[in-house]
This record gives sequence, C-alpha cells and structure tokens, in this order.
Amino acid sequence: MAKKKRDKFPVRLQKAIKDCERYTKPMKSHRQIILNRYAAQYFEGHDYIEQLYQLTGKARPINMVFRYITIMMPYLAQYMPKTFVTPKGNPLYAITAEMLSKGLTHLKKEIRYRDTFRRIVLDALTYIGAIKLGLCPNGTIEWGGETHQNGQIFADVVDPDDLIFDVGARRWADLLFIGNKYRLPLKYVQESGLFKHHDQLQRASKIYGHESPEAIAKAEVQESVYHELYDMVELYDAYMVNEGVLLTLPIEGEGEKIMRTVDMLPEGGPYELLSFHEFPGSLLPIPPAYNALDLDDAVNRISRRLDQQLRGQKTILAYEDGASDDANRVTKATDGSTIKVSDISRLKEITFGAPQGDNIAVADWYIRQFSEQQGNLNTLGGIRSESKTLGQERLKADSAQGTVEDMYESLTEFATRVEGKMAWYLMANPFVSIPMIKEVPGVPGGLSLTYNNETRDGEFIDFNYEMKPYSTQGKTPEVAYQQLLSAVNQIVLPFIDVGAQQGMTVDIQRLVQAASKYTESDDLIQIFKPADKDMQPPADPGPYQPMQGQNIKKAKNQGGQLDGRLGISDDEGASINAEIRDKKQEN
Repeated sequence: MAKKKRDKFPVRLQKAIKDCERYTKPMKSHRQIILNRYAAQYFEGHDYIEQLYQLTGKARPINMVFRYITIMMPYLAQYMPKTFVTPKGNPLYAITAEMLSKGLTHLKKEIRYRDTFRRIVLDALTYIGAIKLGLCPNGTIEWGGETHQNGQIFADVVDPDDLIFDVGARRWADLLFIGNKYRLPLKYVQESGLFKHHDQLQRASKIYGHESPEAIAKAEVQESVYHELYDMVELYDAYMVNEGVLLTLPIEGEGEKIMRTVDMLPEGGPYELLSFHEFPGSLLPIPPAYNALDLDDAVNRISRRLDQQLRGQKTILAYEDGASDDANRVTKATDGSTIKVSDISRLKEITFGAPQGDNIAVADWYIRQFSEQQGNLNTLGGIRSESKTLGQERLKADSAQGTVEDMYESLTEFATRVEGKMAWYLMANPFVSIPMIKEVPGVPGGLSLTYNNETRDGEFIDFNYEMKPYSTQGKTPEVAYQQLLSAVNQIVLPFIDVGAQQGMTVDIQRLVQAASKYTESDDLIQIFKPADKDMQPPADPGPYQPMQGQNIKKAKNQGGQLDGRLGISDDEGASINAEIRDKKQEN
C-alpha cells in the first residue's frame, strides 16, 4: 500500500487555520448573541423591530447586557494607559528611561492607542481581545482598517472573527502559531515588492456577517456583498512561536507558498491577547458578559409581563341603574371642578389590570441578583445605594472593587506586555525621531530633547516596563483634590525640613495651580501671586525674648512698651509702662 504523501508546510498551515475557524464557531455564535443584546436591535431594520415588539413579544425594555458593559468600560478603560520605564540597574540609563517613557506617550497619542485599547477591552468582555504590533514596511497603506505610514509603529485591533491560532494547544503558552486574517489592496501586494507568489490571488468581496460587528449584532446574519473602491485580497499572517518568524500566506485555494517572512520581531511575537475568565483545558475564556445573558432574559421576561399588565390597566366608573345622569356629570367634569350628584354611593371607580406588586418585587430581586453576580454592579457604577448606612455602603463598594480587581490585574499585565513591545519597536526602529521637553528646575519652558538612535543609551533588556496601576480608570476632580491634600499632609509637610537640608523646597505656585484646577476656583491663583522682584521680604524679628532686668531699663530708655508677658506683677508692669509714657511726653 502506497504511503500517503504529506502535504507541504503552507498547505498544512492553511488546514490548521480552517480547523481553528471550525473550533471557534460555537463561541462566536455566543458572541453574536451578546452583541445582539448589547445593540438592542439598533442595526435591524424598522420593520423587523415593529414585528419584534408587536408580534413576538420579545422586546427588552431593560438592557442588562448594555448596563454591564457600559459600567465596566469606564472602570477598566476610561483613559489611555500610562507606563513607567526604569533602568534595571545602571543609573546612567535614567535619562534614556525618561525619554523612552515620553516617547511611548507620544507614540500612543499619535496612533490613537486609547481607541484601540478600549476596543480590545470591549472584545475581551464579549469574547477575547487581541492586538497586533509592528512596523509599516513600505509606503502608505490601509492595513487592518487603519492607515499606516512608512516606518510607523502600529498597534491594531485584531477582530475576534479574524483571530487564528493552534487549536491543538491547551494553553496559550503551548501555541505553535497565532495570527490573523486581514485584507490588503491587490495592487499593493503586487507592486510593493514585499510579497512573492501572488499570481493566484483572487479579488475578495467584503462579506458582512462574518467580520463587521454591526452585522454580527443582528438577529439573523446575512451575507451581503458590497462593492469596494479597490480590488482587495485576503491574506493570513501567522507567527510561528518556535521559529520566531512571521509568515504571510494566501487563503486556501489561492496558492500554496509562503509569500513573506519577517524575522525582526519582539520576544514572544507581535500578538498579545486579553481575557478575563479562563476555563481549564480551553484556550478560549468564558467572557464576563456571557454570564449576564440568563439574568437578562429573566429580568426582561418579568418586565414584559409588567408592561403587559400596565398596558391592560384601565379605570372605569360604574353606576347603578337610575344614576346615569350623575355618572355623565362626573365623567364630563374637569379636574378640580365641583358638581352636584343625587347619590354618590351609587357611583364607584374600579381599576382593572394594574401591575402586580409581587411581580414588581420579583423584578427588583432579579436586578439585585444581576448586580451581585457581576460584582455589586450597582455600587460599582454608582447607580443606586444597596445599603441602609454609609458604612455598609462603603463596605459594599470595597467588596465590589475587590471582585473586579482580578480583571483589572489581567488588564494591567496585558497593557504592560503590549507597551513593552511598543518600546522594543521604538528602540529597534532606526528611523524614529521624537521631539520632547524635559522639565528642568530653573530652566523656563524646560529643555528641548529629541529621542532618536543617537540620543538613547542601552538595549531593550536594560529597562523595566510597567503600566501605572489604575491609570486607565476615571477620577473626579474632587478625588484628585483629596489625593493632593493627602500627599501634601502625609508626605510633603512631614519631610519639608529634610528636603530643605537637601536643597529642596515646595513650589507653592505649582501647588496652588493644582488646587485651583481641581477645585475649579480661580480665586486661589489671584490670592497667591508671585512676589514682586523689587519687594523685599519683611525682616525676621527673631525669637521672642522676654525683657527682664537690664532689658526693662533698655525699654524705659528707648520708649518701648511692656506687654505683660514678663516675670513681674501686673502692678509693677503698669508702673513701668507709666514711666515710659511720661518719658515719651517729655521728649
């Protein structure tokens, strides 16, 4: 029996990618449900919504999935992450570390990293978040939905539908490959000189329902072909973990050869993943928003019941036979008017179909259970108090923060890894040049510096990269002001003498500016002003010295005034002061 010929490596890799697409299909269908609840039929047509509300009774008046995501997003990713870069041991690299920190901040603003970061967190709440970093190789190109310049460092979201990985692994650390599917203009692939073996590529039509979030959020995914301005092709990038290289290959049926190889990559490759709730033996996690689905169903079932009861509620006026005239007068009377009736006891107002109190209590119980299951969501989001006393509410707030602390720790580790790879590309890129200002005491406006290949010292491994904890969370001006006061009272004032011995002082003007900003009080800046250069500070009178003995005689001769704080009696002090006044009159 002839031995079956083994497929070539690119073909085996293409088949492994197809296995990944089949493996992830059930989880992606669950993500579709989550996004459908989150969007609340926003992307559906008007006719569909009318049918949903009037015929099927599937309206969702209380969107618990939307509530969960909109509370967690500001807590996890309201602001762009901040990073500390410090030298590992050599203090001579301190300036480079500071410049690298500023360079990372400049880069993240330039590539709008906050938008990318928030999208990845949203993907992690509903499925899994992924990012891809790299250098744009040649020219200006739209890559992965973003426009990149030649030599520019990019950090792009990998859509969960485009993520590919080795499904044979049980842990992310055991992966043989990880990558993503993306689209490029066919002309760029043919003319850039970066890709080989592109003769079998075929023009790809944009198919919504497999890639676009708004189509995934629809109740029924429909494939629709849209015309595009340029002919596009679909490619795969796959990072081979053991070999440490990034391979580009065509999709199945459009070629069986590697089109491009990239070996200048950070340790661990260009991809990073964010997930919150891992499941044993599975690469894919259980997304936090998935746990909201069942209670979202329960809350909305009872809400629809209450809505039906409310819609069926009616109040009528019943009257006995012979009291029709009284009934007509009552129904025609305006609010607040007076009317005459023959016998009020023959009229009775009756209400039917009002919402049942038990149903309202059950709905409230479901909502509280939803809040507790997600980590005291009402307290975390400041929606409503769930305790009778302030102390109990603070305990619940601390508990809520502790419940999601594990999620934030995962986010911190993810952001630290990503920004470490950003720093690697900054140090590896020979074309990078970032102007910056370094604040130097005594130098107005600071010192102008440029981070480039010539001004940096050390290698990538010489530095530590750590995201500043909680830098992505929102903070009110009141909280910032209280933190400022706490720092001044607990750190600055207790060590002010030690600082003076080391030649340091407190910048009152900077302190007042910060307090004025957080309290929104411009009066503070007007009250504390820089001193006039020509104005001399008042002379120091020195420590108080009680005038006794010879000092009393000196006070008499100079016409001074004793103030009663000497070691003499009141009568003696009064007599001495009288002598001083007489002497002044004589002079």
